[in-house]
Amino acid sequence: LYKMSGELIEAENYFMKSKIYHERANLKYGYAKDLQQLGSLYTLKGDLNRAFSLLKESMRSSDRMYDKDSTAETLEYLGLLYFFLGSFQEAIQSLMEAKEKSLKTRNMHVIISVNMHLALIYLDMGNFETAMHHSKLALDEIKKVNSLRNVFINKAIIDICSKLASIQKEGLSHIASPLSSFPLILRRY
Repeated sequence: LYKMSGELIEAENYFMKSKIYHERANLKYGYAKDLQQLGSLYTLKGDLNRAFSLLKESMRSSDRMYDKDSTAETLEYLGLLYFFLGSFQEAIQSLMEAKEKSLKTRNMHVIISVNMHLALIYLDMGNFETAMHHSKLALDEIKKVNSLRNVFINKAIIDICSKLASIQKEGLSHIASPLSSFPLILRRY
């Protein structure tokens, strides 16, 4: 809740205490999740090197436990980190790998989230049709799990993609990044 409400210092304190507890108690799953949450938190705070290090450590820990869901979630966070760094191809690769793992375990939350993030990345890259494709994939999954909150966000992305795709077809090839005005919460939904 601290993280979602923007109280990042309180969130950091909580996750650090939790990480220490899980590490001392040898609770590997909790430890990996704490690393994952800290990596996400440091991404939000702009400490991208620290975020990258924590997410990589979380990934190794999840892989050692053969926890495909946690690995997929960490890959999603890594994809977002690459996106924030402007490494779009690495972001797409990481997100597609997260999606592949999630399809095997039917982790609908990650499948939806990854498709929405792919839509935003392709939107930022100016590839509006591909962005719309991923957004529609997310919407199909959202309808299956009946997640009203995600429907509104995703429909907004589809509308933006549709408008920008039609503008692009009219010959305007250079359009400023539409994500510059998106609130950060949309990027992490």
